[in-house]
Amino acid sequence: MFVVRENFKISGVRFLELAGKPTDGEIQRYLDDERKRVARPAPSSAVTVLQITEVWTSTQRKMMRDFEAEVSARTKDQQLGLAIVVPNAVIRGAFTAYFWLAAPTYPTKMVPSAEAAYSFVFERLQEAGLSAPSENEYRVAAQGEWPARV
Repeated sequence: MFVVRENFKISGVRFLELAGKPTDGEIQRYLDDERKRVARPAPSSAVTVLQITEVWTSTQRKMMRDFEAEVSARTKDQQLGLAIVVPNAVIRGAFTAYFWLAAPTYPTKMVPSAEAAYSFVFERLQEAGLSAPSENEYRVAAQGEWPARV
């Protein structure tokens, strides 16, 4: 079962978790929803902390890569950065290499946990002239409830 969870408890930070082993159809529905979200005016710019809990198939990774390429120009003013949570060091290294080859238009960083993304989030918000949360406030939100999107 594929579940999308989001947490917007901190202004300027979008915690996003894609949990479970998705089917291609579930990924497509998720990407269709994201296209609709991107098409709406953004309430503010944000740093996204993305956590994917399962390894996706090559087809699904290609779907996500194609989506990123499609929307990156439209979201460049909205997306201050993307921290991708990858607990496995080997897979984190593969993601890092991929993003060197096909870098989006915004900064990215691979991290072992949502909590470990704090310095990246802090730097991105500060560079954009936005207030950054304290490390404690960030950790509470990163470890807190991430409600499922309906």
